[in-house]
Amino acid sequence: MRGIISCGSRVARNEKRSRFTWSVNAQRQKRSNRRNLRIFRLSSLALRILQRGRLLIVALPLILISSAVGQVIPAPFGLKWGEASAPILSFAEHTGSKIETQPGSSGRETIDVRGPFSNQRYQRLGFTFQSGRLVQVAVYYQAPEESDKARELLAALRGEIEQSFGPGELLETGSEKNADGYLETRRVFRWERNGCAIWLISMQVKTADDLGPPRGEISVVYANLGLGRQLEIDSQARDEK
Repeated sequence: MRGIISCGSRVARNEKRSRFTWSVNAQRQKRSNRRNLRIFRLSSLALRILQRGRLLIVALPLILISSAVGQVIPAPFGLKWGEASAPILSFAEHTGSKIETQPGSSGRETIDVRGPFSNQRYQRLGFTFQSGRLVQVAVYYQAPEESDKARELLAALRGEIEQSFGPGELLETGSEKNADGYLETRRVFRWERNGCAIWLISMQVKTADDLGPPRGEISVVYANLGLGRQLEIDSQARDEK
């Protein structure tokens, strides 16, 4: 009888110990779950912060790049890309300038307006139209006979452009004989922004028999390349219909 009671007491103590152990383990598991949940939440928050950081890091250069390339080169003399020839013809008539129209390819036409123009350094202007809309303006300057003054004029024109659009790209420099046997010396700079471009071109020509200084011309050419190409495509599409 005493053995049975002793055995029962041991069973009871074991059951009580098992319940206690289970309770302790359950509490430990609960605390572990809460700790893992906090870690998960912190990790998720950190991940979102990092993702925002990456998006911010990516977005800032895109904003800077878009602001840089979004700068459109305007047409000179207060003109607007895509407008008709009426303002130019009115200007030529008002100044008494000589006008010469030169047809080109792919629906292009250039109106040359020759000076002299009062109080201006340029002597000739060229306005090119694609399908009747302005896409290019060329401004021509007579290069001085003295090489130093010619370089000064080129540097002054280049400086004026760089004030608005920064340093240009040097495309070409050097001398070579052309098809007529004349020695051509060229120096070409380019600025390009959002489908528009400016070329600064210095050209000097000298023949072998010419003992005098080379004859030269400096030109600044403004062009809306994107508009010109789109008008050309639209013109071709109309012709195919």
